[in-house]
Amino acid sequence: MGYLQDIHRLVGRDIVLNSSFLRTANVKISGTNYAPILPVNYEVKAKINEISSKDNKLDVALDMMLYIARSQLFFNANKRTAMLRANKILIQNGLGILWVSKDNMTLFFTKLVKFYETAKRLRGFVKKNA
Repeated sequence: MGYLQDIHRLVGRDIVLNSSFLRTANVKISGTNYAPILPVNYEVKAKINEISSKDNKLDVALDMMLYIARSQLFFNANKRTAMLRANKILIQNGLGILWVSKDNMTLFFTKLVKFYETAKRLRGFVKKNA
């Protein structure tokens, strides 16, 4: 949890309310009616540990990114923090990087909103490039 807060502190420095601290009020996510519950420190730590314990590191990276983004742990910059955390996992394990091309942004955000609403990871979007 500390490392995730460090990432958020850097991403949100000077632009995010209470950078690196779990949010303490409800938030809304544009484009969806999904309302994330307030994060609780020990529950967040437990979920991060659960995700991290998986053997498949690509799944770890993607599940971590999606958990952070959907949970809206912080007041802002959750997707940026989530992508950076996922990329650290991918790079550490020699799996490349996660990025969304400009041409795929609309599709990415459409699928992300669907994920917010259903909590079901949609297959078929991730490609491994050489």
